[in-house]
Amino acid sequence: MLLFASVLVFTFLLLRARHKTVYAPRTFLPVLRDDEKAPPTTDGMFAWVKDFMQIPDDHVLTHQSLDQYLFLRFLKMITIMPAVGCLITWPLLFPINATGGEGQSGLNVVSISNIKNPNRFYAHAIAAWLFLGFVMFMITRETIYFVNLRQAFLMTPRNASRISSRTVLFTDVPDEYLNERAIRTVCSSVRRIWLATDCYKLAKIVKEREDAALKLEAAEIKLSRTATKERLKHKTPLSHSEGHDPQINGSCAAKWIKHSQRPTHRLRFFGKKMDSINWTRAILPGLIEAVQSAQNAHRNGEKRYIGAVFVEFETQRAAQTAFQLTAHELPLKMQARCIGVPPSQIVWQNLGMKSWRRMTRGIWATVIVATVIIFWSFPVAFVGLLSNIDYLTNKVPWLRFIDQMPEVFLGALKGLLPTIMLALLTMAVPVLLRRLAIMAGAVSQQEVELRTQSWFFAFQVIQVFLVTTFSSGASAVTTQIIQHPTSTPALLAQNLPKASNFYISYFILFGLASSSRMIFNFMGLLQYGVGGVLKKTPRQQYEHSINMSHLKWGSEYPKWTLLAVIAIAYSCIAPLVLGFATAGLGLIYLVSRYNSIYTLTTTTDTKGQAYGRAMQHLTVGVYLAEICLIGLFAIKIGEGAASIGPLLLMVILLIITALFHAVMCIALHPLTRTLPSSLLARAEESRYSSAVLEEGVIGYSYEGEITYHSSNGDSDRRVSGRKESIRPPSSHGDSIRPVSDQWNAEREYPNEDTTSNDSIIARVLNEEEEAEKAREVANNIIARSNTDRLASNSVNPGHTDQSTSENTMRTAPERRSPDMTEEDKDDSEIREMRISAAAKASAAEDAWLRPTAARHYRDTYRSVWSHSPNPSIAPLPTGSFFARFFRPNKFATYAHFQRKLEEGVFAQPVPMYAPEVARTAYYHPAISKQTPVLWFVRDQMGISDQEMRHSGRILKSLRSIEKYVSDGLFIPYHQNLSELESELKAEIESDADGRNGDAR
Repeated sequence: MLLFASVLVFTFLLLRARHKTVYAPRTFLPVLRDDEKAPPTTDGMFAWVKDFMQIPDDHVLTHQSLDQYLFLRFLKMITIMPAVGCLITWPLLFPINATGGEGQSGLNVVSISNIKNPNRFYAHAIAAWLFLGFVMFMITRETIYFVNLRQAFLMTPRNASRISSRTVLFTDVPDEYLNERAIRTVCSSVRRIWLATDCYKLAKIVKEREDAALKLEAAEIKLSRTATKERLKHKTPLSHSEGHDPQINGSCAAKWIKHSQRPTHRLRFFGKKMDSINWTRAILPGLIEAVQSAQNAHRNGEKRYIGAVFVEFETQRAAQTAFQLTAHELPLKMQARCIGVPPSQIVWQNLGMKSWRRMTRGIWATVIVATVIIFWSFPVAFVGLLSNIDYLTNKVPWLRFIDQMPEVFLGALKGLLPTIMLALLTMAVPVLLRRLAIMAGAVSQQEVELRTQSWFFAFQVIQVFLVTTFSSGASAVTTQIIQHPTSTPALLAQNLPKASNFYISYFILFGLASSSRMIFNFMGLLQYGVGGVLKKTPRQQYEHSINMSHLKWGSEYPKWTLLAVIAIAYSCIAPLVLGFATAGLGLIYLVSRYNSIYTLTTTTDTKGQAYGRAMQHLTVGVYLAEICLIGLFAIKIGEGAASIGPLLLMVILLIITALFHAVMCIALHPLTRTLPSSLLARAEESRYSSAVLEEGVIGYSYEGEITYHSSNGDSDRRVSGRKESIRPPSSHGDSIRPVSDQWNAEREYPNEDTTSNDSIIARVLNEEEEAEKAREVANNIIARSNTDRLASNSVNPGHTDQSTSENTMRTAPERRSPDMTEEDKDDSEIREMRISAAAKASAAEDAWLRPTAARHYRDTYRSVWSHSPNPSIAPLPTGSFFARFFRPNKFATYAHFQRKLEEGVFAQPVPMYAPEVARTAYYHPAISKQTPVLWFVRDQMGISDQEMRHSGRILKSLRSIEKYVSDGLFIPYHQNLSELESELKAEIESDADGRNGDAR
């Protein structure tokens, strides 16, 4: 095994610098933003190690994803746990076990099976209290760490500005609520609503259109390549008498190839052979028209609704509030199923599933999982028997031929083969569990992975750990049990610890074989080599070149959680396991750290919940360790009463562990799923008030675009490169509507108190007439505001509202600078109008009858203008290493992570969505899917130009790409065709070989 791992690592060191596409794609791939790329490393076999070790783990958090960072941290934690366990158990238990007097040999000398005097069990009970207590502390500490980091990460401006962060999915919505007006009566602060429709038929048509379009693209490229090859062979065109087809008379391709050489395919398996280009051109117009017609019908709400609604809220706080509240009075109706899930991770086929069907399928899925776990015991038990083949060969005569095998082969049979067989048996299980999770009604990939994680962990614990442990221990004493049935408990107590030898091999395999296999990345290297040959079209080559490996959390976490559970469970029974676990998991951590920084990407975003669930799964190891020790101590009671003391200590520890675990779950579990409203309110107020007061908002649009007027007299600047940009929060109002809609709202409620109209602030747009409307509305507001203020002062001469007087001074003409330009004066006037109106709105009473848009503007500007732009920030507490480690509630708080994250890229909102993207964000992909853009190749014979003209009558979106025939390199993707052609021409001119100038 050591030789095998060494060969793989040495090969990796040789290939790493040459094949960065496989071993360091995150350092250069153009599809990654600069803030997502890893820093480049020094070339050479070992020079890169220094660069790698200098990169902190936090780099993964700031340059990739929260899930990837927490997975890396999880591996670090389960490496630290057994390492600390060695420091606790080895000095205490090794001397006790080694001098136990039971006469064991080999590795069993330092296990609990070598203890003869029950009085020595007190040492094991004390070690269990110390180590298992430390494990429970680590689980609690990491859960607190995860909660605070998750809150700070999800509330950063970058994440809070995403549409998905403010969008909640409701399923099983009653028919009477399947319209926007009804949804807005249930939910406040709604911005957009997407009603899901039945897209089953549309999705099939879209798939047919995609397949036909891509078939046409592949056929056109194949035609050009075939003709180019023939031209290179013959140099002169074919005569018309040779294979000329009158139907393609005038075709450029017909000059070089026969009609039989044109691309063809069969309809179904044994159908008629068809010309691929002509066939696809014939069916595409009908498919395109059918898709467009169906898409328009879905957009217009003419198709059947399926009872699922996506609701985007104005703020993240409003979305979290809606997610946590009960929306409907009937059980299982209008349930908030998920929040913060992007459209690409929605399981669309399950959105229309009724609650009763989802519950029924969930029960059936659980039954199937339980059945799989039970019947999987037979092959896994056989693997456990192989690990103790010596005992079987001694008692079963016809198996003694195994003893005649060479030592190397026999060692592999007993140590390596069982572990490999066990790994192969478990590979197919996650695939089945994911299918069951989708069948059970999961509505997002996040839910699929989390369900798979729980089910697969249960499978791993029962099959890979418990069944293997007991089958291995029982097989060692099978004949003795048959001969002396009454001695069964004592024999099991003595021989079950021997099963730890199997897991020592298990840790060696995962430490050496798995780590070397992971860093060698054989599958990635194979795909890079074979994929470059099999990918024929530019599209396929492009997609192949930007593809990066990723992890599936549902199967990745349980695999390593099981190793930690085994180490914890055997910590006091066979403490030697802790040493091998530390070494093996340490290697896994280092390799995973390299892959996380340089090679991996994240496809399924669980918002860190997979990490929180994995930490709770570690408690299974604690319970198993305590139960096993209780069982072993109880068995020894028959040999003397001295075991009662250690037994009582372990029973007390089990009860305390269960109580502590229950309290921890009650206190922390809600915080692992949702975000607290208190932090959301403070984050929004601080973010928006600081951004606005630093420069001053003079207008914002319906899509969240903000125009600033700089305080130093610079010209206005419009923040246009942002997604949802800076947008004042609203905790009560409805969605922001255009000015015309706002006036309609006033007309709808003519009896509403006039103070609601005083807080209406018109949006300022680029158009002159819209600006005039805004000024007119604001002037009316100020006039009414001043009239009411003067009337109030005449009644109460001694009382002056502080906010009103302050803002009145701001609007005084004599306070303006005489050097201001007319444009600056206009901007200043608008800003002062807003200040005065906001001040009047703040002074108004909170007597509102309904959440109108007027109320929205009042609450918006009250929250924006009433806070200091430079709030005092208390310095973060400092302390020693032990203080920081044992006090996560003080040194790993939300404030600590917020300060840390908002120093970098997370402090800026994401780029603004295009209006069409924002409007169709949560449409079914089949509704928003456009006619595909085809990539053609350009050749010197004019074939591609002619084919593009013919195909362009059907598909208007075509792209021509020029490349050498003999050059098999990747063809990069360019939006601008002129840039691509310039680059390719430069390559042609610089080609040292002068390869005939033939284009591919």
